[in-house]
Amino acid sequence: MRSMTIDDFSRWAIREELPKSRTPLVLSGRMRRPAGYGGSTGFDLMAPVYGGGGKPGLINEFGLIACDLADDVHPDALAFAAVMGALDEEGVEIGVGEAIIQNLDIEAHRDVVEPAKEFEGLIKTALVAAFERATRTDEAGETRPERGILGLVKHAAVMGLDWRIGLIRLDYVRKGGFARWYRQIVGEMDQFGRVDSREVDGFDQKRRRPYVGAYHRGVLTPDPTEALAMRLEWMMHRAILREARMRLAGRLIEHSLLPPSGSDVPWLVGTPERRIWRVAIEAPTDSTKSLRRKRRRA
Repeated sequence: MRSMTIDDFSRWAIREELPKSRTPLVLSGRMRRPAGYGGSTGFDLMAPVYGGGGKPGLINEFGLIACDLADDVHPDALAFAAVMGALDEEGVEIGVGEAIIQNLDIEAHRDVVEPAKEFEGLIKTALVAAFERATRTDEAGETRPERGILGLVKHAAVMGLDWRIGLIRLDYVRKGGFARWYRQIVGEMDQFGRVDSREVDGFDQKRRRPYVGAYHRGVLTPDPTEALAMRLEWMMHRAILREARMRLAGRLIEHSLLPPSGSDVPWLVGTPERRIWRVAIEAPTDSTKSLRRKRRRA
């Protein structure tokens, strides 16, 4: 028996074995839908790997670009395909909390009055957006990966998954280098008792000062939504592989599967949490023009 981690095993099955089948695709069942995994992880991404030069080839029964030469698919890879098809039908219990927003490297501009409070609100908004981007609700009301269970596993096997997030800067929305002011205007109540409100410019141009109740709006740069969605996909993928390993126990002929390599939350391993809530602005080193008005000569 050959020992192999479940993530290496999935890559082996998807990249080396399942493309050997030359049986044409039949559009029935989730395992046989090449582009039904959220749209972005279908056979178009498999073509550069298995199609030769990116040209569309034969889509086989597993929704993969078939190899030019047909060969027998390893029985263990077929068992993997059967288990993944069942998981895609039944779903997988995936427990993902707020771990994806931990250990983010943040720097706040010195103008930000309450950086911790500002960051908390912005990161929770980004977290909600990340869940909307990386997951979807199916017809039965179950939460699934946006790519689909099969699509996520195929994407991870071919393209890989990343979880790294670089430095995120917390600042106010600015215009011309100055923090912008905003305020809420409340409209009239409609016939249903609803009151509409909208955000407008909060700076009084006539009096050259902000309106009473005006506020600054914080922003995170770059927007962490995409990076948080990547972390979410990482955790979902790990949960799927663990479930697949359990179901494959006793069904393989030549492979003994080990748990996934690494950590389910690698960003929490060996990386101390870092927060810098004040960032000094360095003075320009080159000569700059004075902002003072020059007196007119008499």
